[in-house]
Amino acid sequence: MEPQLEKLLLVCQVNNKYNPLNAYEGLAPVIVDEIEKTLNVIKEQGITTITVEQNAVRALELADRSVILDTGSVVFDGTAKEVLDNAELRAEYLAI
Repeated sequence: MEPQLEKLLLVCQVNNKYNPLNAYEGLAPVIVDEIEKTLNVIKEQGITTITVEQNAVRALELADRSVILDTGSVVFDGTAKEVLDNAELRAEYLAI
């Protein structure tokens, strides 16, 4: 019997939005929405996804867990819901 390999997807800056003044700034919103739908399907298939994202709210809405780094140190490791529910944490580290 062959050993089962874990599957992992690394994603960076999915939510970069299109800026009509600078077309190279990011993806068109319709493309970002399609990527997010695809990430949800991947999640439902049980594939672990690590996402690095500046748009924290959108990323947290997709995530089960969250790790927040500050100058290279882990300052939070828990559920995405804990981050969304904690106004102090959001204000201090995510500016939301």
